[in-house]
Amino acid sequence: AAMGNERDIHSAHWHGKTVMRHGRSEDVIPLLPGQTETIDMLADNPGTWMFQCHVADHLEAGMMATYRIRPAHPRSCPVQFGDATFWAGKPDSQKPGFQKPGVQEPDSQKPSFQMELRNLTSKPIQQVTIESDMVIGLNRLAKAPEPWNIPLPIGPKQTTLIQMPNAMEHSESILGWVVFPLALTFADGSKWSPNEHGECMRIYWRDKNHQDMQILPPIEMP
Repeated sequence: AAMGNERDIHSAHWHGKTVMRHGRSEDVIPLLPGQTETIDMLADNPGTWMFQCHVADHLEAGMMATYRIRPAHPRSCPVQFGDATFWAGKPDSQKPGFQKPGVQEPDSQKPSFQMELRNLTSKPIQQVTIESDMVIGLNRLAKAPEPWNIPLPIGPKQTTLIQMPNAMEHSESILGWVVFPLALTFADGSKWSPNEHGECMRIYWRDKNHQDMQILPPIEMP
């Protein structure tokens, strides 16, 4: 539904899907002020998609969101992202006398963003590539400054601490971290890759009271 005056004319558009209105498939649903439309969608295209208004001024002002279509039978994730140390300074895991049971510590003693990575499988992980984006502001994601430092191999059911060595140089501007696995190679040569962008994702927020999100934030295109 749309409300407002003559400037509040909207064109609702769902990326990744079409919708049915009055028995006809459409890409964009126009909405006049005070108008309400009921549409139907067959959500059979798993992934994270953008929902936006195609009016230029509205789009530039941020009238966009994302929605996620989950697979009907999702597969289990091979790895899990656990607790993280977000703030600058030496994390507790680097203070003298601290040792978290069952967690392999990284070699570096420099302040950094750290998080736990757990191998949920029964096979050692020989190589792992992680996609990571920094949430800088509203609708803005930025690529991490460098690759993660990951102690390898990661044994079956083992948890290890991984770190972004220079992340704290940008700590004041980072509102959150988006992380998910891109590729895994096991010791027996078998491989794993995501079926959809953001599969097995987790978001860490600087504000610990921030609402948890199960989908990727929208990205403002330059």
